[in-house]
Amino acid sequence: MVRTAPTEADTELLELLPLPLATPEPTPALDIETEVLMARLGDRDWRIRVEAAKALGERTSPKLVAELIALVKGGDFRVRRAAAEALGYSGETAVEPLIGLLESQIREVRFAATTALQSIGQPSLDALMRHAEGKKKILRRTALETLGRFRATEATPLFLRMLSDTDAQIRWRAAAAVGEAGLFASAPELIAVLQDRDPQVRWAAATALGTLGNGAAVTDLRSLLADQASEVRAVAAWALGEIGDLRSIPTLLEHAVEETPEVRRACLLALGRLGAAEALPLLDEAVRSEDAELAPLALDALSGLGAPAISTLIRTLESGEPTLRTHAASVLEAQGVPAAEPLRALLKKSGIAPAVRTLARETLNKIAPSKKAA
Repeated sequence: MVRTAPTEADTELLELLPLPLATPEPTPALDIETEVLMARLGDRDWRIRVEAAKALGERTSPKLVAELIALVKGGDFRVRRAAAEALGYSGETAVEPLIGLLESQIREVRFAATTALQSIGQPSLDALMRHAEGKKKILRRTALETLGRFRATEATPLFLRMLSDTDAQIRWRAAAAVGEAGLFASAPELIAVLQDRDPQVRWAAATALGTLGNGAAVTDLRSLLADQASEVRAVAAWALGEIGDLRSIPTLLEHAVEETPEVRRACLLALGRLGAAEALPLLDEAVRSEDAELAPLALDALSGLGAPAISTLIRTLESGEPTLRTHAASVLEAQGVPAAEPLRALLKKSGIAPAVRTLARETLNKIAPSKKAA
């Protein structure tokens, strides 16, 4: 048969036919040496895992990054950690895949991704700041929270802008990030956020101010003790204790009798932190209470009161239930030399339980090892 040139009709028919599907490019396989290194990420010897991670980190192909990401998602803890370490050596190539892991529901995966991003450094920060101002709501929140964990002072302008974002989830994360980054000079912006309409945002701002220890916030934090949300009142009390302004003592004493347990506990701890001797009757009452959470917390608060608290601690050591006795002994030990004579006096008493005598003797020997306890 003689072949002839295609006619115009033939050409039109060919144009109507579907084009053949393009054959996808085959994904390049990992070379043998890389496969061996990948296998070593699961070795029991941590030194072999570390060496393998470093060697893999020098190879930045997308295929390898994808394989390592899969291991971070689903490996056992040794493999997951070693794969994350390798990604941390991989540089900018691994940044976006790692940021994707920050949305994982598995805490260990998020932790591994965060650690790897931190190892990569500036490229991670640049990408996280870009995502924090992007359009994906969940990724914005995650990126901002991660920047806070990194204590990224470079992101200060971003944090301050986000304090007035329309999304409350962004606002509280921005407030937390200011505190985590130690941005002391940004306290005025945080103080303004104490008036936010969302209680979670007010809580985060108060926590950040307590972390920063900025005395300029004392008046506003004292006002926050009247907040409608009990968790906000509790964190305001905690923050006042952290800041250490003694002028807060009367207000804290007033709110330490509040019926809400979390606020009462926070006030008592803050008073102990401030060394407020005026709080001794309240703390003594709390130690005697049957509240299993309040009593040990009150013992911790007593540690800040020094010598005035020793009599309550000795009484608890002598007649408290076993867990509280042990707790009181540890607080007495922390008091040091001032607690030595009261402990000797206790050991001279007759009729005390053998377990109490043993605990008192052990505590005294820790305080004054050069002197033999009675």
